[in-house]
Amino acid sequence: MTGKSVRGAVNYNEHKVAEGKATFLAAEGYLKSPELLSISDKLWVLDHRIQLNERTKTNCVHISLNFSMDERIDNNKLCAIADSYISAIGFEGQPYLVYRHLDAAHEHIHIVTTNIQADGKAIRLHNIGRDKSEKARKEIEKTFGLVPAEKDQSQKIKDALKPVSEKVAYGKSETKSAVSNTVRAIVRDYKFTSLAELNAVLKGFNVEAYRGEIGTRMYEKGGLTYHVLDRKGNRMGVPIKSSSIYTKPTLKYLESIFLANKNKKQFHKSRLQRSIDKVLLSPVKDRFAFRLALKKENIDVLYRENESMVYGITFIDHNTKCVFNGSDLGKNYSAKSLLDRIIESGNLETQRQEQDHGQLQSYIRDFNYAKSPQQSVEQLYALGYKLNVLKNDYGNDRYCLSFQDGNSSVQAAGLSRFDRHFEQGGVTESLVRHINEHIAQYGVVQLQLYIQHLFAERSATYFGHTTADKKKPRKKVNW
Repeated sequence: MTGKSVRGAVNYNEHKVAEGKATFLAAEGYLKSPELLSISDKLWVLDHRIQLNERTKTNCVHISLNFSMDERIDNNKLCAIADSYISAIGFEGQPYLVYRHLDAAHEHIHIVTTNIQADGKAIRLHNIGRDKSEKARKEIEKTFGLVPAEKDQSQKIKDALKPVSEKVAYGKSETKSAVSNTVRAIVRDYKFTSLAELNAVLKGFNVEAYRGEIGTRMYEKGGLTYHVLDRKGNRMGVPIKSSSIYTKPTLKYLESIFLANKNKKQFHKSRLQRSIDKVLLSPVKDRFAFRLALKKENIDVLYRENESMVYGITFIDHNTKCVFNGSDLGKNYSAKSLLDRIIESGNLETQRQEQDHGQLQSYIRDFNYAKSPQQSVEQLYALGYKLNVLKNDYGNDRYCLSFQDGNSSVQAAGLSRFDRHFEQGGVTESLVRHINEHIAQYGVVQLQLYIQHLFAERSATYFGHTTADKKKPRKKVNW
């Protein structure tokens, strides 16, 4: 990200350090060693460079390098990667600061620097991402043996990508930080052309951008605030001013984004049309079944309706991160045309399936990782859920959640972190199969004791895993 406030970029990272959500790793171009630098020291060197060229207004460069969730990288290697990246994009010799952030499931570092050189000339930033950053990234992946971004990204898409890890829950996290992270991620990643389209995505994470009522001073002045929403979609808590968020997603800024996204969306229009047509090839009982079928394609459908009719439809394609109103796709994709093509029978079964799918996703999204794998298994089965273990396209285990009540046709796949929690905890396909067989035969009678018995015996029976002591005889267990 490029900007006009190096002080804001440094303060953002230092605030993370103060909260225990980041650590300061390195400083290049400073006379003192990193551990002796105060915040004033860090700012002084960068400010001094910027003062050499007061004509150039965009003088701050704030870089985020993100790694695969499978990577575990020590501080020395991260510093070496940062140094290689800075040199590769043409910033060799520039002063910079490196921070390691700890507030996400994947490893990532932030680098703060300036494009003003010692001779006062500015480094050209136009298309630096396309022309230099991509090439640098690929070279660094090979040099340091990192997971290639293309492979990692394709896996994320298969994992039903979410732009942020979870919905914002009022009172469960630092509200401003959670809202800010959500807004920044969605504005950065998604392509929308109006405030209504932006809100279509934001509301999926319990956040709304609000202009105020028409005729109010806030509305007339072009103000914008962000709010947390409750379960019914009502605004709650203290509003957060758009200008107080680090990237300044104000209405004026968003309007420039709307214009830029108009052309970007067009490249992905036909893909969404094909996905909709594919779903409609088979008989679709009603609009709930239509929405559920597209949800399985990682596409959300929002119906805009009043008490008497559905007057609009919005599609959120999480694969391409594009938001389209139905009419933008063409006359055949407007709400009226699509509902005419769907057999509108008011089927309550498909509506129930959609609600069940949402309940499963909600449980996975709000999952408590503080519990041990055994406690997690005991809890989810006690609540009426059950696990199933499937293989993804890479041959890795995927842990899916469904219900014990026989409605196994409705199931939701876990996130990567959800998978790792059970896989690393030794919850294997065999162990899960035995639990599900017990339920099929005996119901929930003594289920908790049976689960405890399985975990106690799993090291002796291996459940398909190898152990360090391969010479130890396998203990025979009668299930």
